[in-house]
Amino acid sequence: MGNPLIKTIAVAAVGIGAVAICFVGYRENNNKQYQQKVSYAETAVKKDELSIKEVNEAITKLYTNQDKVFLKKDLTEAELTQTGAKLDGVKVSAEDFGIEDKDMPKNMKNIAKEKETLNKQMADAETKFAIQNSVNALFEKPVSDWQKAKNDVTIKTKLKDTDVGAIRERLSFVDESDWTKLVKTYLSYADAQLKRVAEINQSLNSMLKDGKVTNAATYDKYLSLVESISQVRNNNLKTEFTEKANTISNQLGLGASNSSDYSTSNDSTDYGTETQDANTGENYTDSEANYSDNYAETDTGY
Repeated sequence: MGNPLIKTIAVAAVGIGAVAICFVGYRENNNKQYQQKVSYAETAVKKDELSIKEVNEAITKLYTNQDKVFLKKDLTEAELTQTGAKLDGVKVSAEDFGIEDKDMPKNMKNIAKEKETLNKQMADAETKFAIQNSVNALFEKPVSDWQKAKNDVTIKTKLKDTDVGAIRERLSFVDESDWTKLVKTYLSYADAQLKRVAEINQSLNSMLKDGKVTNAATYDKYLSLVESISQVRNNNLKTEFTEKANTISNQLGLGASNSSDYSTSNDSTDYGTETQDANTGENYTDSEANYSDNYAETDTGY
C-alpha cells in the first residue's frame, strides 16, 4: 500500500494547481474585458464629439438666439425633455465606461467639460420655462410676449399676493439678466392690479357695513371709488365691485348705475400701450403700474 501522506500531498498539489490555473484564467479574462472597455471608450470619443455638438445645437434652438437669454416662443416641455435626454445620453466619465480615470481618452476630458457647460445651460432653460409657466398661471390668459413686456395681462379672480411672492422668491435664485428683469416687470403688473383690488375692498368696507352705508360714505369718495373700479380688468371682480358701489350710490340718493357706466375701455389706453424693452432694459410708464399715486390723491378715505 502507498503512503497515505504522499497521496494526500499529491491531491492537495493537484487542487492548488487547479485553483492557480483558474485564478490566472479569471484574471486574464478580467484584464481582457477591461481592455475592451478601454478600447470602447477610445472608440466612443468620436461619437461623443458628434453627439455633444448636436446637443449644443439643440439647446441653442430652445432660445431665441445664441445669446441664450430668452426662450423661444411656443417652447414645449416635450422639446426640453427630448433635449435633456440627448444630453444625458452622452457618456463622458470613467464611471460611464467602467474604467479608471487614468485610462480615459484625453479627448474625452474635453468633451466632459463641454457637457458640464451644456448641463448648466439646460438647467437654465428648464428653470426659465418653469418660472414662465408659473407667471402665466397668475393671469387669465398666458403672457403674450416673453421678449418684451406688454401690460395687457389680467390677474385671475382669486389671485393672492403670496402667489406672486412665491415666484419672486424662486427668481431670487436665478442670475440677474434681461430675462429676470422681464419677469419682474410682469410680476409688477400683477402687484399693481392686486393693490388696486385691495384698496377698492378697503374703500368698500369703510363705506358699506352689512349692506348699509356708513358715515364714511361721501360723494367725493364714491366718485373716486367708481373711477378706480373702472380700471379693474378682471370682469368678475369688476362686476362684484360694481354691485356694491351701486348699493352705496342708491343709499346716497345718486341712483343705480350699470356696469357700462363703470367703463374700462379695453383699448390700449387702459392697458398701457407702452412696453419695457427687455433687451435694452429701458422702462416705460404704463397706466396700470402708476395708478396708485393718482388714486391716493383723489381718494382720501383710505
